[in-house]
Amino acid sequence: MERARIASHQEGANLPDYQAARRHFSWGQCESEFSWSQSGRLNLAYEAVDRWALGSKADHTALMFARGGESESVSFRRLHRESCRLANLLASLGLSQGQCLAILLPATVESYFIQVACARLGVPYCCLSPYLTREQLIEKLGCLLPAVLVTEPGLAQRLPWEHRPAGIKVIYICEPAGGMEPGDLCLNEAARGQALEHEPVWVGAQHPLSISFTNSPDGPAKAVVHSHGDMAGQLMSARWVLDLKDASVLWCDLDPWGIAATVYGAWAPWLCGVTSVTQAEPMPASTWYRTLEALKVTTLYSSPERLRQLVEAGDDLPGRYDLSRLQHLATLGEPLDAKLFFWTRNNLGLPPHDTWWSAYTGIISLANLPCLDIRLASCGKPLPGIEAAVVDGQGRAQSLLTLGELSLRPDWPGLAGGFWEQGHVVPLEHDPNQWLRTGDLALTDEDGYFYMQGRADDLIRVQDHMVGPHEVESLLAAHAAVEEVAVIARPGDEYRPVFKAFVVPRAGWAPSTRLRRELLDHALSRLAPLTPLADMEFVDSMPRNAAGRLLRRALRAADLGLPLGDTSHME
Repeated sequence: MERARIASHQEGANLPDYQAARRHFSWGQCESEFSWSQSGRLNLAYEAVDRWALGSKADHTALMFARGGESESVSFRRLHRESCRLANLLASLGLSQGQCLAILLPATVESYFIQVACARLGVPYCCLSPYLTREQLIEKLGCLLPAVLVTEPGLAQRLPWEHRPAGIKVIYICEPAGGMEPGDLCLNEAARGQALEHEPVWVGAQHPLSISFTNSPDGPAKAVVHSHGDMAGQLMSARWVLDLKDASVLWCDLDPWGIAATVYGAWAPWLCGVTSVTQAEPMPASTWYRTLEALKVTTLYSSPERLRQLVEAGDDLPGRYDLSRLQHLATLGEPLDAKLFFWTRNNLGLPPHDTWWSAYTGIISLANLPCLDIRLASCGKPLPGIEAAVVDGQGRAQSLLTLGELSLRPDWPGLAGGFWEQGHVVPLEHDPNQWLRTGDLALTDEDGYFYMQGRADDLIRVQDHMVGPHEVESLLAAHAAVEEVAVIARPGDEYRPVFKAFVVPRAGWAPSTRLRRELLDHALSRLAPLTPLADMEFVDSMPRNAAGRLLRRALRAADLGLPLGDTSHME
């Protein structure tokens, strides 16, 4: 394990003394940052947008949207007005608390207007990836049961219903060439004439704000619910980790429909009163550099996957652009190896500060903070107000440099409050006396830095979200040649994990190179981009214990060429 210290302490960091903050900070201290601490009225849309739009920052840019070499600037005043206009439209359609809205769009300005409008109404929203397959849409829309779906004509062709469920309304951001079904709406036309004011619905701190899907290792994706009260964690993590200041311009270049961009591409920078940048696809390296230069980005929140794309584009590109305004760079997704770390520092001019968090934690939870030196391959230390440890199977803290499971002690503003299941919230109860296990393996060094060592299950992190074997298994199982299938995670090139499928062929189908290629193509053509399905192997049968439970670790052992022995009593 690399433990080299990289001097990177930044003078003037928003968090100047980490140890003092660890000793003295409590989440209640930051309540005075918000108007609701005085008024008793709480809504994230008001704190992130309205208080700036109705004050001295009305004309300050809240969002810059780049597309095709051009950019559109949206002030806090306009963000307020457009969200009010859409809130009035949605309310006129009967959308209210207890329901939810789904957004199935690529990167668009309208998506942000809709998110703020939903928060204003107290209606949770869910941003869905435009790369979802028909099968994935069936699963996710069946879980959400949205009252309203906002989409565009091209994506609507993938909607998984021939006969639309009763009660659901579809809003298009532009009218389909072939016309619309009765009851469908075109967003701009329907919103025209709506009032530009709509007082926020005042809610409690635990009132649902948004829904994000995260994969599980052995079943369908779970819909995690976050709340309006997350704002305290969003504000402080953006201020401490991303070091946002009044003049900052933040670009979170992760997928705009993912939770990272929902939090750190919208709500967190707006709570800080600063500008956020979004870039439409496609985004080759030249476009990425041009956006960084043209929009004068000061703070970048990116991923190792993106940095590798820049490496592949060549060392000569960065020198063609003026990146001098960039002041801070943070990453999310996987540990940075030394080669990628130093390439980034040498070519972008700043060391990347790795961070760790998840859909469950809701906010950045561990980070290489600007006030601390960086340790290579480390994701840093827990934020003040968050207690973290590496524990064994019985929940006991592990000694230094000993592998265990990263676990956090509830509670903090940002932690998931429940799951959304078929139209309603199933609350999650968090015991502050019990560790919240993350499923990530880690170890710590003598200075309290954490080092991630992969997963304890078969989930794989791709950029800001987790990908599980369930989707791959479901697609392969649907093929006529497959009797049974199981998928595991295994090390790939440069130690990045990939999926490998084990398939028991159906009677009458003989294993062959041609069938293997056919099955891989069948799955890859239906999976979301970047899903790392890399290999497949035919087997006669699946390893199971006496109770008939599939033993994935037996498959992992076989893949590594290791003996396993008697499996009958394994769990």
